[in-house]
Amino acid sequence: MGKGSGIGGRAAVGAPKPKMPKRDVSPVELAQHNKHDDAWISWAGRVYDVSNWRDHPGGDVIFSHAGKDATDVFAAFHSRSAYDLMDDFYVGDLKGAEEGKYAAFEKELRTLKGQMQREGLFDARFVQFADFAYLCICVTCLVDLYHGFSLSS
Repeated sequence: MGKGSGIGGRAAVGAPKPKMPKRDVSPVELAQHNKHDDAWISWAGRVYDVSNWRDHPGGDVIFSHAGKDATDVFAAFHSRSAYDLMDDFYVGDLKGAEEGKYAAFEKELRTLKGQMQREGLFDARFVQFADFAYLCICVTCLVDLYHGFSLSS
């Protein structure tokens, strides 16, 4: 995890984050924590304090959703191993959030992505890469043959 200087990051390398009592957080309260030195995000109905986390591997992009829901953004850019690290930053549960007009679509999209992950469709495999490379070589050769070129010239 990062070693930033705020509540959400590490106060110093290896120093544990001060324990905060877990509680309910309203959307209004979440929205108030929208600056680098006071940044909370929500993910899947849970709220996390990422304040001052300057050493985030993605840089300051972590603050782009400060005070907002970051569920889909987080899912798009993080591996499954990142989810295991989130408990260190947990503040509480988001309560009273209204569902937006795309809530049903977002829920279906998240369900589909989860199913695809469980089936291993996002896992890179050498065989897939090799098949793709072989296909590219074959297509290149066919295009060269069609246009009368040879690989030796």
